[in-house]
Formats: sequence, structure tokens, C-alpha cells
Amino acid sequence: MADVLLSALLPVVMKKAADRLLQQFGVIWGMEEKLEKLERTLSAILSVLGDAEQRQVKDPAVKRWLAALKDAVYEADDMSKRVRSFFSVHNPVWFRFKMGQKLKEIVQKIDEIAAERIRFGFTVTTQPQNRDRPQSHSYIDESNVIGREKDKEKIVKLLLDHDRNQNVAVLPIVGMGGLGKTTLAQFVYRDKRVEKHFQPLIWVCVSDEFDIAKLARAIIASATGTECQESNMELLQRRLREVVSGKRYLLVLDDVWNEDQAKWDELKTLLGTGGEGSRIIVTARNEQVSSIMGTLDAYLLKGLTEDDSWTLFRKRAFEEGAEEHQNLVSIGKEIVKKCGGLPLAVKALGSLMHSKSQKKEWLSVRDSEIWDMQVGEDGILPALRLSYSHLPSHLKQCFAFFVPYFRRIMR
Repeated sequence: MADVLLSALLPVVMKKAADRLLQQFGVIWGMEEKLEKLERTLSAILSVLGDAEQRQVKDPAVKRWLAALKDAVYEADDMSKRVRSFFSVHNPVWFRFKMGQKLKEIVQKIDEIAAERIRFGFTVTTQPQNRDRPQSHSYIDESNVIGREKDKEKIVKLLLDHDRNQNVAVLPIVGMGGLGKTTLAQFVYRDKRVEKHFQPLIWVCVSDEFDIAKLARAIIASATGTECQESNMELLQRRLREVVSGKRYLLVLDDVWNEDQAKWDELKTLLGTGGEGSRIIVTARNEQVSSIMGTLDAYLLKGLTEDDSWTLFRKRAFEEGAEEHQNLVSIGKEIVKKCGGLPLAVKALGSLMHSKSQKKEWLSVRDSEIWDMQVGEDGILPALRLSYSHLPSHLKQCFAFFVPYFRRIMR
């Protein structure tokens, strides 16, 4: 979990973990009481995380405190996943006891971390309510896409011109979070040549668990326009094969994190009945995903050029048709250079600067110490830390859900 997003993501992760544990253990093992205690402790920690996230930039001790909290939360999440996978085939009393003891240790560890917060004298703030993370979709306003025309042309050519003897080919689009993989896939998906060449066109946002039944229902729903409620896997796989059989379809699997070869092989078999020339686009941050799923060479997406980055930033930072103050333009171009061509960072900072009209405010962003921070294990760039740090507290959690680093940034 990235420290800068800890306050937004911690309640989401812990709620999922608690739901899994309660489902398997129930109230008879005292699990509910343990989790309620943990919830109270986390609530106390959450009330000071906003201040802690700000102070970690200058205070190594605070940074270590956040790291310890991150590890403890991840440990709880990992344990809940182990419990769920184990209970799918086993249910022995000894395992329940062992996991119950493990949870007790985790709760104690988080209690100690919570107690340690007092010595830092953090400022207490009220936390917003949790919100569901939105799924991606296929619609795109092409007027908002900047600097991706050449990328689109290359991918469309790969989709239309590649070896027609391969019934279903898989093209991965790979790149770090925030590069615009989903945007590029949407751009391709809505191209007139693509719409004419493929039928049906299917869009599925994968994101979380690579669940075959869930994905099958989503593919059927997208292809037919009718929600699929089938729960019987035998009937479900039969229905999926019927939907794609003999048809030259295009399927986009957006935001894939699956590294389980067996799961992909199972889904690929069901999709293999598609007609000659069918294509699957997979967007992924992880190259391991690409190597497992791809049958075509992965398309490695790169950052925007400096000119395109500035165009994107200017579109966000300045009112349309308004006069651009030259002193702000020069500072803005320096800010854009520091974004390294990452569209998410450029857009985030452009939107941030839209509300700032004073030169000193722009200089404050340009000269912020956050730029000196290295890209750590969490993968969060200084540009995003900076944009996040300037958000009011009630918007920080919203912002977290739109950041591609949401997926597995705890690892």
C-alpha cells in the first residue's frame, strides 16, 4: 500500500478482510468481537493518517511508522485470503484455532502501532465514508485523447492485418500505471474500422479477482446486451461458447492482474470457439501477465512527448478561451517536465493548478520537496504524491479510487 494513499485504501482493504473472516469463522469463535476491536483501533489510526502522510516527507520516523502499519494491514489481508482459499476444500477445527491465534497477534500488533501514534502528536481529522471503486467502460470522448493517435494506428493495424490463420489472438498492452492503457484500448475499441471488422465487440473490466464464472457472465452480458444470471458453471460455459462461436469478435479485458496460468487457460479454452481473426486485447501493468496471456508481442506503451504533455496540462490548467498568463505558462512547462510524460500525473497536476491563479502558488508546486522523493516500492511518482497532498481531506479517498496504482500497490 502506498503511504500517500494509506488513508484512502486502508478501510477498503480491511473491510474486505473482515468480511472474508466473518464469513468463514462466524460469531461463535469470537471473531466478530475481535474484528470490532480492530475496527475501533483502525478508526483511531485513520483519524491521524492525513497528517502523517504530510509529515512523512520530512520525518523518517513517521515514514517508518506508516510502513509498519502498511505491513500489518497487508498481513491481515493476506491471512483472510488464505482462510478463504483453505475453507473452499477444508474445514478442520485446528485450522480455525490457528488462524484465530494469528488474528489475535495481528490485532495486538496494530494496537501497538496505534499507541505509538501518540508520541508523534498528529493532528486528528474526520474520515469520509468509503465509496465503491468504479469500473472502466468502453466509452471515450476522443477530443480528450492527446498524443495517442500513432499508438492507436499501430494497434488497429495489428488487429486487422495479423495472421488470419490464428483463430483467436491475444494482444497485451503493457505499461506502468497512469500511462493510459485503458484510454488507448477505448480509443482503439471505438475506431470505425474496428467496429466494422469485429462483431460482437465486448468490453470487460477485470481488475480484481480473475474469477472465471464472473468473467464469463460479464462477457456474455457485454456481447448480448442482456445481464447473465446463470450460476451453474456447466450451463454458463455452454452459453459463453455459444455467444462467441464462429464469430469474429473483439474482446477487451481491461486491468488484468492474473498470474495464474491455469485460470487463463480455462477462460481461453472457452473463448477459443471464436471465428477466424478474433482478437483479445489485454491491458496490464505487469509483464508477467503479458507473458502468460499474450500470443502476439506485447505493445509496450510509452509516455507522452513533452509537447503533448503540455497540451494535456494546458487543457486542464487554463479556462478554455481565457488568456494564459505568460509567467504561469513558463512555470507550468517546468512542472510538466517533472511529470515525465505520464498522462495521469499531467492531468492530476493540471487539474490541481486550475484552481490556483497566483504565481506563488504555482511556484510552490514547482519547488515542492516532494519532487525530490524517489519512486519507491509503491510505484507512486512524486507528481501524484504532490497532487494528492494538495487535495482537501474529503477528496483524498475519491482520488485514490481513480489511481491505477490501486491494484496491488501493497505488494
